Amino acid sequence: METDRSRQRPAAIAGAAGTSSRLRLAAGVAFLVLGLAVAARAADDVVALKNGDRISGTIVKMAAGKLVVKTSYAGEITIDWKDVASLESDTARRTKLASGDIVSVTFERKPDGTFYLHSSTLGPGLEVQPDQIIGIAVPEHPSWSGSVAASFSGKSGNSSAENWGFKGDATRESDIDRWSFTARADQQTTEGTTTVQQVFARGGYDYFLSKRWFLNAFTTLEHDKLQDLILRTRVGAGPGYWFAKTDDFKLSGVLAPFYINENFDAGKDDDSVGLSVSEDLAWKIGHKRSLHQRLDLYPDLTDANNFQLQFEVGLRQSMYGNWFAEANFVDRYDNTPTDAKEKNDLLYGLALGYQY
Repeated sequence: METDRSRQRPAAIAGAAGTSSRLRLAAGVAFLVLGLAVAARAADDVVALKNGDRISGTIVKMAAGKLVVKTSYAGEITIDWKDVASLESDTARRTKLASGDIVSVTFERKPDGTFYLHSSTLGPGLEVQPDQIIGIAVPEHPSWSGSVAASFSGKSGNSSAENWGFKGDATRESDIDRWSFTARADQQTTEGTTTVQQVFARGGYDYFLSKRWFLNAFTTLEHDKLQDLILRTRVGAGPGYWFAKTDDFKLSGVLAPFYINENFDAGKDDDSVGLSVSEDLAWKIGHKRSLHQRLDLYPDLTDANNFQLQFEVGLRQSMYGNWFAEANFVDRYDNTPTDAKEKNDLLYGLALGYQY
């Protein structure tokens, strides 16, 4: 019996040692998981507000006076930049300063109302006021955005008619400039006769001089069969000014001299110089609705009685995904049309489109 007990002790000791090892391994794994969770939590960006609240999450971007933070409990939160007291973030992000410089920086919290920025470019650190920061997470290579829309209607039987229209636009904006293009085409046939055939296209380039001022260069192309117009071309450039520029509301104006060349089918071709006075408004009305309105006045500097005007407005309603419906109205006015032609051309209708 004594011999049997002595044989059983090593096995019992080995079993206890194995259990102890497994316990230590499980405890180590638990501590590792806990440490990773704490580290992940500690790695959250922290936004301190002037009212004393603190928001933890991931900074998505700051642009046009709005800071977007993604949280695990409320999704993306948008905060007015003027309400932010300080930031904490160990993640370097491309940040645009009021001086126009763009640097990759991390943020350190400063309770006195200043932001402390760290980067290899700035050296050990730089204290700045909140209003000296224009953007955070500024994209290095801006992408194009825009939309395309089309409309069609028809009638047959005692009378026949077909109407179709196309509209498209594209914009690419960076820290220093913006490219924009828009085009529209409308065709109407009634009883086999063309009653509307209009094409209009505009291309523009803006170079930003400051928060408000920019230089604009533009080209417009216009065709109108019923006005006897084969092609009207304008090329101009001049200063522009942002009266308001936020994510939800933009209002700008441009004053630019231009050269115009007009080619007619039966009428006499002409060219001259003029002055373009333009106003452009874009307004996001809630989450799914937006309004765009633009006015272009083109007086001829060599003939005060000769001028054209174009007014356009569109109300867009988002539908499913990137699809939208739009009601639009366009007024094209020529004060000196060719013989027996009307001065006003009005276009209005509904279109279905896709935004990208």
